[in-house]
Amino acid sequence: MSPIQEKILRHFHRYFEQYGQAPTLAELGESVNISSRGTMHRHVNTLISLGKLEKSPKHWRGLKPAEIHDLPSATLPLAGNIAAGLPIQAIEGQDTLDLGQLLCQPGRYALKIIGDSMADMALHDGDFVIIESRSQANNGQVVVALIDREEATLKRFYNHGNGYIELRPENTSMESMHYAAHRVTVQGVLVGLTRVYN
Repeated sequence: MSPIQEKILRHFHRYFEQYGQAPTLAELGESVNISSRGTMHRHVNTLISLGKLEKSPKHWRGLKPAEIHDLPSATLPLAGNIAAGLPIQAIEGQDTLDLGQLLCQPGRYALKIIGDSMADMALHDGDFVIIESRSQANNGQVVVALIDREEATLKRFYNHGNGYIELRPENTSMESMHYAAHRVTVQGVLVGLTRVYN
């Protein structure tokens, strides 16, 4: 499986988790900047032949991840890397912790953190943040922000109402970034964090 096919498969899983059906070829193509339906069709057919996707005998939207039935209930699709973070919140007074119920809700996915722009929130490189897909956010929320449809980052979001968006890091050695509102697209809001110690 090629790197582009891995990216297509990750997007397919994320979309399937959120909407319960397959994305269109155009939607898949947009996720990897491929506009040719023929090219996308070949990539999808390769994923089917590799056993990564299962084809429905009825229609395209019946296509599904082949391993969807094998995924434990407490898993989220890993969508890639993100530069930023969230503090760990302690949960007390519980004998058991159902991670599936706590974190694995419809419309959520995971991102692996790279960098220290949110270090003052006790962020560590290699942590996994849980993101809830949203296109809007309130001031002060930590969001996945896509800048110029190219670069994604995790920062505190502030819309000051002057046509500009402030993306504020949680690191005293770094300054806020300011962008014209049309350049920033909110893709999700941070709702959780997981950390593994080696």
